[in-house]
Amino acid sequence: MVSDGPKLGIIGFGEVGYHMARGLKGEGLGWVVAFNNGNRNRPPYSDAFREYAAGIGVVLTATVEELVRGSDIVLSTVVPTAALETAREASPYLTSAHLFVDLNSCSPEAKEQGRDLVLTRGTRYVDGAIMDRPVSDEHRACIFASGEGAEAFHDAMAGSGMNIRVISGRVGDAALLKMIYSIIAKGMQALLLESFETLYRAGLDPGVYDGLNNMVSQSGLLERAGPIIAHTATHAGRRAGEMEFVGDTLLRLGVEPTMAMATAKRLTWCAGLDLPQHFPNGLPSNYKAVFEVVNKLVGEGQPRN
Repeated sequence: MVSDGPKLGIIGFGEVGYHMARGLKGEGLGWVVAFNNGNRNRPPYSDAFREYAAGIGVVLTATVEELVRGSDIVLSTVVPTAALETAREASPYLTSAHLFVDLNSCSPEAKEQGRDLVLTRGTRYVDGAIMDRPVSDEHRACIFASGEGAEAFHDAMAGSGMNIRVISGRVGDAALLKMIYSIIAKGMQALLLESFETLYRAGLDPGVYDGLNNMVSQSGLLERAGPIIAHTATHAGRRAGEMEFVGDTLLRLGVEPTMAMATAKRLTWCAGLDLPQHFPNGLPSNYKAVFEVVNKLVGEGQPRN
């Protein structure tokens, strides 16, 4: 347990930022502030959003400047497409005393550009890749870290219970490992969206065919499919952006990103349905609830993928 520790500022107080902060506050980290500029929650924040943050001991700042000036370590946990703009917005207020940790799922090239932005201020940069699910693992989710600030980040958070694995001093290495992982993880999510929607529309249960049932049961997929689909349906936009970065990365390495771009297409379509607005109280209860809404939207004229 840490009784004080470094002052932590989190830019992007969505699902990742919230759960990571909750875990760290549970460990006793004294100072955690956050800034959010999302579609639904941005300054001036609603009373409900302020209470949401205050419920875990986090204070919301009105500006990025206020957050940076009051922090030792700045974590960026925004959507991938906003990562560079976040580094650009924070950079004027950073100093050589800061650590800037980019935990967004971007390409190695995007991480290098982010590093260049903060290095103009003498700030140590960390290329971070979250490899587990902060929703369930919170601050203990495995984070691969590379770059000149990786060791310092590891040491600063050593007493907080964070699972930080320093893999190199080169920015981009952690990002590349996450890109490779995403081909499998996000590809599986897109496959489940497509195959289970087909089962739903056909009025069939996944267990109706012994071969399919055996295959998914042996991997544990049948039990996990519902939560995976529900979570993917409500976070498809962020994951589609991540897969766009994956496609760019593969092309630069000379690999045709056939599966990556097909996954991005499927997730982009799902994001375009804006499913979260249909589940304001949280995740859908099961995969059928997702496709009930999808069918309704398609029937109302939304384009089919």
